[in-house]
Amino acid sequence: MQHTQKRFFLKGIVFFVLLGVFALFIFYVSNRAKHPICKDCNVILISLDTLSANHLPCYGYDRNTAPNLCKFGEENILFENAFSNASWTLPSHVSLFTGLYPSQHKMIDWNNKQNLPRSVPFLPEILQNNGYKTYFYMLVGDPTLPIDLVYYRGINEITNTSKESDWSKGLQHLRSNNNVGQKTFLFLHTYWVHDPYIPTTDKESAYVKDLNNSSYLKIYKEHYFSGTNKCSSGFLVYLKKALEEDMETILKNDTAVYKPMLSMLSDKNRSKQFCNTYEDSDYLTLYYRGYTRSMVNTGGPKMMSHLKDLYDSKIVELDEYLKEVFAYVQNSELKKNTIIIITSDHGEEFGEHGSWAHGTNLFDTSIKVPLIMYVPGLKNKKIAQVAESVDVVPTLLSLLNIKNSYTFAGSDLLMNTLFRTTKCAISQEQRENSGVIRNSEWKLFYKIENNKAIGVKLFNYKKDSQEKNNVIFENDAIVEKLLKNIPK
Repeated sequence: MQHTQKRFFLKGIVFFVLLGVFALFIFYVSNRAKHPICKDCNVILISLDTLSANHLPCYGYDRNTAPNLCKFGEENILFENAFSNASWTLPSHVSLFTGLYPSQHKMIDWNNKQNLPRSVPFLPEILQNNGYKTYFYMLVGDPTLPIDLVYYRGINEITNTSKESDWSKGLQHLRSNNNVGQKTFLFLHTYWVHDPYIPTTDKESAYVKDLNNSSYLKIYKEHYFSGTNKCSSGFLVYLKKALEEDMETILKNDTAVYKPMLSMLSDKNRSKQFCNTYEDSDYLTLYYRGYTRSMVNTGGPKMMSHLKDLYDSKIVELDEYLKEVFAYVQNSELKKNTIIIITSDHGEEFGEHGSWAHGTNLFDTSIKVPLIMYVPGLKNKKIAQVAESVDVVPTLLSLLNIKNSYTFAGSDLLMNTLFRTTKCAISQEQRENSGVIRNSEWKLFYKIENNKAIGVKLFNYKKDSQEKNNVIFENDAIVEKLLKNIPK
């Protein structure tokens, strides 16, 4: 009898706890509806392309590469475990703007020539339909940020930013709009820390004191930036081989362009005309970079260390510029009604898992990114829960109290934090039909075969943050549980 009473008592406690949580939820939702956190606020979304969270002091890095960015993060909302949904620019940015995974939005190759479907939600279009003027500051003509295929709707104006100083024009535009009560969305993108990590000075950078003796920089300056070497016989041999390989995989949908290229390269006499014909091709620029990379001996630790020094030095340069951007907003009336979101589309690998740069794997070196938010009226907070790029759109729309009928793969991060919701984050390499899925402790590498997901590698990244010890064979139950969360 006593045991029955005790069990009844415990059930009663659980019931009232659940009732209290439910009441808190109803109170929160109704309050958000009546008093949205930042209704009609301006929005600045900053994408610091290729910036790895692992190279920032506020994410545990031992170099003070970004004091201004980290100060801004620690004074506002910093997500400690944020991940991009792909390891390279095109699919990752589309996930950022749609709230969908690459397998859902299908924009997985810069040459697929298919528009982002109008049925897919697109942040600037949603904002524009709710009274916002939308302005993009990005590199025009970049095939990994294709205006004709992706950034073709919901955008009032796109400005080419070959130099980051062009951001000042966007900020001035924002202030002018704000003065007349016009809600504004501003997207600022930069390749500042993307390879080839060329310093803005010829003398010394933060972590490289003798730039003139850098064998890496000499190769890039001679072969990548010099027009006389772009059509060298070495480059043409490299290009023919690269095109033949790519025609079997990612370029098979663009034969009208690439077959004539291969035909010219296969003919010794006609190959001399090649660069004159295709020199201005957006695609060819990517092969110039690939050829130059192939000439860099990245096999030894000394070169990898040097590349890392150059990369970190570029972060220091970028951080100095960000200081000006933060000051512009925080020292003006914009501070009262402007949300700022800072993130990146992917990280950067320096030999930790056998490769250099990005786009080759889904280890955390390639996909762990900063995610920092400034929201007027919200106190500073560090959030340890898992976050991902697809969460940005639903979180932002919730903050702005914008209603919509779309279903997103991501979720409202601030609501998740309030109720300590646990979630999984997914990054995908759709060209390889593979991906990773993680929760607060485990990270599973998987591949899709015959429409079925199969676990490949499993890491407990709380105990093994470097992802060195594959423990998939002794954790069948965890693998099966994680696989159930992969989107169909």
